[in-house]
Formats: sequence, C-alpha cells, structure tokens
Amino acid sequence: MSKVLKNINILAGKADPIIKPDAEYPAWLFSLLEQSQKPKTEWTPEEQLSVKYLRIQNRQRIKAVALAKK
Repeated sequence: MSKVLKNINILAGKADPIIKPDAEYPAWLFSLLEQSQKPKTEWTPEEQLSVKYLRIQNRQRIKAVALAKK
C-alpha cells in the first residue's frame, strides 16, 4: 500500500510523490540517518584540509572557551 505525500511536490503540473514500501528503497538509504547522528572523530590528512573539518575544529574550540569561562 502506498501513501501520497500531499503538498510536497516542487514541480509545477506534476503529481504528488508517493511513499513506497521500505523494500523498494536501497539499504544504504536508511543508514544515512544513523551516520548523521555520530560525530566524526578520525579524519584523513586530505579531509583535514577541508572547510568542514576547519568549521568543526573551530566550533569545538569556541565551546571549550565558553566552558572555561563558566
């Protein structure tokens, strides 16, 4: 049984999207939610050059300074 998602369509003149059974989606799709909840702790040297790595490091530094002031 499929369920139609009302008012989520972003394309004019197209039908609303339909939720398919879980078996019709690839297995890796459900692992995306699990991975996003775990912060990454080990970074490769190439990843350490990325903007994302620098933002995370800066955020951690700001939190540490804020905790030290309390």
